[in-house]
Amino acid sequence: MSLYHISEELKACKGWDSIILPFTYFFTKDGNNIMSIRFYHITDSYIDYLSQYDSNIRENKSEARPYVGVIFQVSEINYFIPLSSPKEKHKTMKNNEDFIKINGGKYGVINLNNMIPIPESELVNFDILDEENENYRIILFNQFSFFKKNIKDIATKAKDLYNKISDFNAQQIENLSQHEQKLIKRCVHYKQAESNMLVYIKMKKDLDQNQQANTLKIETNEQVAGTEEK
Repeated sequence: MSLYHISEELKACKGWDSIILPFTYFFTKDGNNIMSIRFYHITDSYIDYLSQYDSNIRENKSEARPYVGVIFQVSEINYFIPLSSPKEKHKTMKNNEDFIKINGGKYGVINLNNMIPIPESELVNFDILDEENENYRIILFNQFSFFKKNIKDIATKAKDLYNKISDFNAQQIENLSQHEQKLIKRCVHYKQAESNMLVYIKMKKDLDQNQQANTLKIETNEQVAGTEEK
């Protein structure tokens, strides 16, 4: 007997029974690396930090926005893509080099332009089947199914966009075409985000070390005080 209630609506989704419980993931190959692909939430503290420096970082919805990854690696830095729920405007929008509609927009979109590097420490695991809202759970499942079917094309498109934007950002803006300038404006500055990620990791490490040192100091003082009382 399943620990989860599988609704008739979810069962109607093609391939629903291939989902892996309790975690939802599959594997893909990036070069010589075999990587797992799954849905995550991201800590608010990390997204808040990155968004200080780049307005193209998506709002985190109190750690509720789903991200998919690892999509590709750059110098051992892992990239993840944020997803968006379906909106009316998606119906008239077209797929392009930084934007992919999921089943014509019926189940939302993939925002390649907003993909970001994320350290493992800021990933929050979640299980699609734990989502309480039935309609949203079906959307998530269909998004997952779309990724599983199209992961190679999505990963290739994501890496191509990364290379293109990184190249554009290394050039003088006036040397770029109008199209290239517009593309840069709606994409995360990936190289800058990587630098900011490394700074964040160091800051967090330093903070943890300071907290450990303060804890040790307090414990030592308490031991000394206890000895003096005796």
